[in-house]
Amino acid sequence: MTKAREYRTARVKEARSEAAKEIDALKAKRDQEQRDREQEGSGEADKGQEKLDKETTEQIDGLKSLFERNRDDVVKVLLDRLVEIQPEPHRNFKKEGQSS
Repeated sequence: MTKAREYRTARVKEARSEAAKEIDALKAKRDQEQRDREQEGSGEADKGQEKLDKETTEQIDGLKSLFERNRDDVVKVLLDRLVEIQPEPHRNFKKEGQSS
């Protein structure tokens, strides 16, 4: 009976040891998979950021060229509006003696 108990105790210890090894191996595998997913995600994020930067630069360049093309026309229109004054009474202005 003592030998059976010792055998059983040894077997339980051995099973625990094997289970711990399997758990460690599984943890290592999961950690590696997680690191791989993180690397893939960061690579995709970098690509996305580069794409956004490129699109933003293209839009800014387009706006700058549009500004340069229309600058003289806009200045001319503004100056015309400022120089050509056409006074007229405000729509709410009432002459003395008028009632509505």
